[in-house]
This record gives sequence, C-alpha cells and structure tokens, in this order.
Amino acid sequence: MLSVRDFLITQWWRKDYANKLNKEWKKKNRARNRKTALMRKFGITVEQWDAMLIAQSGLCPICTNPMTGYGEPCVDHCHNTGKVRGLLCRWCNVGLGNLKDSTDLLTRAILYLT
Repeated sequence: MLSVRDFLITQWWRKDYANKLNKEWKKKNRARNRKTALMRKFGITVEQWDAMLIAQSGLCPICTNPMTGYGEPCVDHCHNTGKVRGLLCRWCNVGLGNLKDSTDLLTRAILYLT
C-alpha cells in the first residue's frame, strides 16, 4: 500500500504529465481547434472569419487600429441573439463587454468623458 506522501507524488506526476500531453495536443491541433471553436461558439467558418477580417481591412471598426498584437481579433457578437457583428481588437472587445453591450452605459461613459 502507498503512503500518503507516495500517493501525492504519484498524483502530482500524473497531473503534470497529463497537462504536458494536453499542451502538446493543443499545439499540434491548433487549426482544428480554431475551426471547431469558431463554429461551436459563433456558428461561423474560418473562411467567414477571414472574409470579415479582409472586409474590415484588418482594422478594428471602433478604434481603427490594426488588429495585431495581444492575440488574434475577437469575434464580436450580440449576447442576446448570438448574431455576429464583426471582429474587434481585444481592447475594444473588452471595453464593450465591460459596458455589457449597453448603449445606455456607453452614452453615459461618453458624457462622463466630455
């Protein structure tokens, strides 16, 4: 029978090894994961995502900055209907999320800033 110490060491090793395998699998299957995630979360294909990025000239429609750095552009969607609105840079996506996609809160924020 294993001592508590040996059991914990074994469990730690298993978890560490499983995490390593999971990271390796994700790295090898990045394109497949992206394709699956876009379809599952937003109902769009990688081709539709690419077309949106081209239609926006690679620029965020809110801040008009190039959508580079801080990961790939975020899919902006209505949380009530699920309808995809376009792609945003991470900063603008977080900003809209923090304002809960509320035009009232956004208006108040604009008035506050002026």
